[in-house]
Amino acid sequence: MTFVLLLLGTIGAFAAIQTASHISGDADGEAFAVFDIHQRYAWLTFWMAGITTAVRFMSLRWSSVIWANCLIVILLISLSVAVCITGHHGA
Repeated sequence: MTFVLLLLGTIGAFAAIQTASHISGDADGEAFAVFDIHQRYAWLTFWMAGITTAVRFMSLRWSSVIWANCLIVILLISLSVAVCITGHHGA
């Protein structure tokens, strides 16, 4: 179930990046700077989600390896932080 949710989240992140990558032309310089930070974190979130999904897929084959589960937990926590920062700059 974790793998399926990660895969759907990664696809959703890519779709969000591709469909909402613009800002109004009459925005001031500060808005463009915040949007640039938001867009950078959005790409970081997408790549982290992709890596986490790949590691989770590989760990399905290595169910007896405890370090794979620890790595996935660390990646998921990092991914959650990246999503929070992206959302903060996007709101």
